[in-house]
Amino acid sequence: MPGHRCIAPGCTSGYDSCSQKYHFFTVPKDTIRLDQWTKAIPRKDFIIKPKQVVCELHFNESDIIRKKVMTDKNGKVLAEALYKIPKLKEGAIPTIFPNCPKYLTKHSNPRKAPLLRNSPKKRKTMTISTQNPFGEFISDLNNECFKNSESNKQNTVEPFSFKTMQENINSIILPTAWSRHDIPNKLIMFSYYITIENESEIPTPIIFKRVCLNINLKANCLVLNAEISINIFGIKAITSVTVLEELLNKFDSTNICKGYKVDSYLKTQNSYVDPIGNIRHISCQFIIEKKDICQYCTCALRSVNRKKLRTSKNIETTSRKINVLLSLSKQPQLKRLQIKYKLIRQKKIRAEALNKKLKNNISYLQDKMSAFSSLSLEDGLDKSVIPYNQRIAINEIVSASKVKNKKGRRYSENWSLLCMLFHIRSPCGYNFLLKNDILPIPCVRSIRRHLSCIDTKCGFDEKFLELFALHLAQKDQFKRHGILIFDEMSTRESVSVNSENLTYTGLIDFGDDGDKGKSFNDKANHGLVFMFVPLTDNYAQPVGVFASKGPTKGVVIAQLVLKAITLLEKAGAFIHGIVCDGAAPNRKFWIEMGISAKLNEVKNWFEHPNDPDRKIFIFSDTPHLFKNIRNRLYNKKKLQINQDEPLVEWNHFQIVYDQDILNNGELRVCPKISASHLTLNSSAKMRVRLAVQVLSNSMAKGLEFYRPYCSQLKDSSATEEFCLKMNMTFDALNRKLINEGISPNSEDYMVLQSTLKWLDDWEQRVVDKLIKTDHFLTSNTAEGLRITLTSSMQICCYLKEKYDINYVLTGKINQDSLERFFGTVRQAGGANDHPATPTFLQLYKMLSVYSVLKPPKTGNCIIENNEPSQSLISLDSIKNIYKNPEKKSVLETIRQKLDFAIEQDDWTIDDVVENSDHDSFLAPVVDCVIYYVTGYLCKQVLRYSKCAVCRSAIIRSNVSFEPVARLTNMKSRGFLLHPNKYFFNFICKIEDLFCKYCMMADVCELILADLLENNTLYFPCFEHSEQVISFSIRYYINMRMRQFSYKHNSEVKKDNMTKKKAAKFTKT
Repeated sequence: MPGHRCIAPGCTSGYDSCSQKYHFFTVPKDTIRLDQWTKAIPRKDFIIKPKQVVCELHFNESDIIRKKVMTDKNGKVLAEALYKIPKLKEGAIPTIFPNCPKYLTKHSNPRKAPLLRNSPKKRKTMTISTQNPFGEFISDLNNECFKNSESNKQNTVEPFSFKTMQENINSIILPTAWSRHDIPNKLIMFSYYITIENESEIPTPIIFKRVCLNINLKANCLVLNAEISINIFGIKAITSVTVLEELLNKFDSTNICKGYKVDSYLKTQNSYVDPIGNIRHISCQFIIEKKDICQYCTCALRSVNRKKLRTSKNIETTSRKINVLLSLSKQPQLKRLQIKYKLIRQKKIRAEALNKKLKNNISYLQDKMSAFSSLSLEDGLDKSVIPYNQRIAINEIVSASKVKNKKGRRYSENWSLLCMLFHIRSPCGYNFLLKNDILPIPCVRSIRRHLSCIDTKCGFDEKFLELFALHLAQKDQFKRHGILIFDEMSTRESVSVNSENLTYTGLIDFGDDGDKGKSFNDKANHGLVFMFVPLTDNYAQPVGVFASKGPTKGVVIAQLVLKAITLLEKAGAFIHGIVCDGAAPNRKFWIEMGISAKLNEVKNWFEHPNDPDRKIFIFSDTPHLFKNIRNRLYNKKKLQINQDEPLVEWNHFQIVYDQDILNNGELRVCPKISASHLTLNSSAKMRVRLAVQVLSNSMAKGLEFYRPYCSQLKDSSATEEFCLKMNMTFDALNRKLINEGISPNSEDYMVLQSTLKWLDDWEQRVVDKLIKTDHFLTSNTAEGLRITLTSSMQICCYLKEKYDINYVLTGKINQDSLERFFGTVRQAGGANDHPATPTFLQLYKMLSVYSVLKPPKTGNCIIENNEPSQSLISLDSIKNIYKNPEKKSVLETIRQKLDFAIEQDDWTIDDVVENSDHDSFLAPVVDCVIYYVTGYLCKQVLRYSKCAVCRSAIIRSNVSFEPVARLTNMKSRGFLLHPNKYFFNFICKIEDLFCKYCMMADVCELILADLLENNTLYFPCFEHSEQVISFSIRYYINMRMRQFSYKHNSEVKKDNMTKKKAAKFTKT
C-alpha cells in the first residue's frame, strides 16, 4: 500500500527513514473487531480512522496466511501457491510491539495437537486383500469412519438410518460400470474407475468418480480425490434409497473437465497434475455443462500455448530481448513504459477481436436481410404502421444489403428526393452519413445533378410556379388563401461565372421580361424577394427573386406585385393581402396603387387584377411599426396623448429599472428588462423583442407597483396606460393559434377598433394644435398603424362574407416568415451579415426548392383506406416540368455558329489573327503566359480527342526553344506540352477579344461574333474540327472569366475592408 504508514507506536514502517518494505493490513470495518484492535494497540486516547494500516511486524506469523494450500479429504496436499498479497486469519489482532515495553507484547504459543485416545476395548478391523485395487483407500477410510461412528453413538436415530440403508443396499440399481464396497456399520462407497497404461504394460485402475456414505447418511462426491458438493445435483441430504439412486445417476451423467496435456517444462505455477496424468488449473471446476474443458483450464492451456509458441520460435528469426543497463532512477520509468506497452498491446488485441466479431455480426445480418422478400417486408411494415418516409428508408436499406458492390447502385425516386431535401437542409450531416456509410444515400455529385434540373432564375419562374402548383394541389381550398409579402435585403457587390451559358451572375436581373445588367458597372447590391404565406397553414413559399442596384423603385414594385398576384392565382392560390414595411419605395408603391392612410382619407385596398369583385388589402409590417413607436419615444424622450393628461416619458422606464435592480438576491418585478432595453444602440433599435418587452403589460404593472415607493413616478399613469394600450394592440395583431383567431365582434376585434379610434383622436389633437408635433408619432408610423388596423378588421369581415372563413390569424399577416428566410440566408452565407449577390441567389434557389418539395407533415393530405401519405411531387414531375428540348448548351451554340465558318484545310488563321512577331530575342510577358496556358489547354483537348491529325494540329512534336516558350521551358519537367504555332495564334486572338469584352455580361457571344465575323477558319481534321475548336473556345473563355471575376472580387473586397476601417473612426 504505497503512501501508508503504520499506526503502531514507535514503528517506522512506511516512513522515508525505513528502507525495508513490509506489507500493511487495513484496520477492520467491523466495529467489534475495530474495538479489539483499538484496545490492543497501546496508544492512549487514540481513535483509529478508516483506511489506516498496521504492518506485518505486529502480528504473529501464525495469524498471517501467505500461501494457498489445496488438499484432498485425507489431508494430502494437492497444490500450493503463494499469495501476492498476504491475508490475515479471521479474528487476528496485533499483539507484537517491539518498540514498546515487553509487557505490552502478548506472545501466543500455538497449542499442540491433542493426543489420540484409543479405547481399551479391542476393535475389529477389516482385513483388506492386497489384490484389491481399492484396499489401500478403504484402509485409509477405516479410521475416519471409526471416529465418525464413535462421535455419533449418542445421536438420536431418525426413521431412515444407516442400518436401513444397509438392509436395502441390494435393491439399488447402480449405473453402468459402477461398483459398491461396504464396511459394515461404518461406510458404503460407490465407485467408478478407469484404467491407465504404464511402463509395465499392466493397466492400473484409477478411481475416477466415487460417492461415500457414512453412518450419518452424509454423502461425499469426489472426482479424482477432489470433493464436489451434492448441492450441485439439487440434493441436500440422503433421505431414502431413491434419493441415493438419483444422486448416482446424476453424478454418472455429469460431464467432467478433461484437463490438458503438455510437456512438463511448460507447466505453470497455477496448475497441477491429477492422478490420471492430465494437467489442471488449481481452480478447475471439474463439473461442466457442454464443453470438454472448463474455463480455467482453457485459460491455462491458452497461456501454455503462447509460451510454447514463444519458445518454439527460431532464435535467429526473433528479436532478442535487449537488457538495457540503466541507473536506479531510470529503472522505474522503464518499468512504467513496459507496463504501458503491455496494456496497449492487450487493448489492441481485444479491439481486433471485437472488430472481427462485429464484422462477422454485420455479415450475418446482411445475409439475413438479403434473404427478406419484398412481400414479407411490406407485410411487416404494414403491421408496424411505420410512416411513409421511414418505409422508404427501410426499403432502401434492405435493397442495399442485397448488393455487395455499392458502386453503380440504383436508388428509388422517392428516396433520391428525400436525400436531396436532406442535403439542402444539412450538407454537413449528409456528408457525415455518406462518409461513414450509415445510410445508403447517393453521392453529392448525384444530388447536385438532381438539383441542377431545377433551373430557378431571377424573376417569376413560370416552371417553378408550375412546380408550386403541384404543391398546392395537396392542400384543400381552405388552406390556399393567403397573402403576398415582399422585402429587400442588402447584398455585397460580387460577380461569379455561370459555366452553363458563360455569363456573369451578380449583375442587375429582373427576369426575362425586365432589365438586365450589361457590364460590371451594373453590379447588383440588393435582393428583392416575394413570398406567399397562407393564412391557415404552417409554411411560407418564396415565389420570386430580383437583383437590383439600390432599392427597387415603387413603380417597378407595383408592376411586380400585380404580376405575382396573377401568377399565384393561376397556380391555385387565393391572394387577399399585401404586406410590406414602411420604406420609401414601398410608400411609393402605395401611391401607385391608390392607397391612402391619412386621417379621414383612408383607402386600404385596391381591386384584384383578375376579378373586379375581389379586394387586395394593404398591410404594414406590425413588428416594424412597434419598433418605430419605441424608437420615437426613445428619441424624443416624451410623448403626449392628451393635453389634459401627463406626458408619456421614457425616463419612467429607467426609474423602474433602477428601483428593480436594488432588490437583494436578484428579486425583480420586471425580470426581463435589462440595460440593453433602455440604452439603445444601432443594433438594439432594430430588435423587435426589446421593443415589445418595454411596451408590455409587465412594464405597466411595474410602474403601478413602484409608484407608491418612488415620488418620481407620481405622474407615470399616462405611461402605464400607453404600455397597456400597446400591449393589447400587439397581442391582437399577433394571434397565431386557431383558438385565438380574430373574427368579427370578437374581443380582439374590439381592441383593434378601440386602438384605431385612440390613434385618430390623438392625431386630431395634433391637427388642432392641442399637442406638439414632436409629441406624436412620425407620419409614416401613424399611417402604417392606421392602415394595418383598418385592413385587419376589414379582412375578417370580407373573408367571412365571401369565403365563409370564420377567423383570421393576424400573426400570419407580417414579414416574420421573410425575416426568418433572410436570417437563414445570412447564416448560411458565412460570417458577413450581407452575403454576396451570387451567394444570395444560390441560397434562394436551394431554400425555395426545399420548401416546395418538402412533404407535408400533418393535415395537408386526405388519407384514404389508411394508406400512408406521400408527396405528389417526384423527380419525374420535376424533370418533366423543367425539360426543355429547345434549350442548348454553350458548346452546342458554339458548334452551331462554327458550322459555316470552318473548312477542311491546313491551319490558316491569317485572316483572323494578325501575324505576331515572336522571333525577337525577348518575347512579351503576356505572350509567354498565353503560350504556357495554351499548352495546358492542349492537354485538356487531347483528353477527349485521340485523332492523330488533331494532335498534330494543336501541339508540336518536339520542344520549342522560341522566346515565347521561355516560361514553359522553365516550368517544365519534361511533361508540359508545346502548342502548335497556329493554335497559339488562335488563342492569342481569343485573349485579345476577351480583354476587350471581359466586363460585359454577354462576353462569350461578343467574342464569338467578333471572331467569326467575315472570317473563315481552316482546320486539318474536318471530322473533329467543330468539336476541337468549340471545346477550346468554351474552355478558355470559361477559365479566363473565372480568373478575372475572382481577381475583381478580391479587389472589391479590399476596398470594402478599407472603407469599414475608416468608418470605425467616423462619428455616427
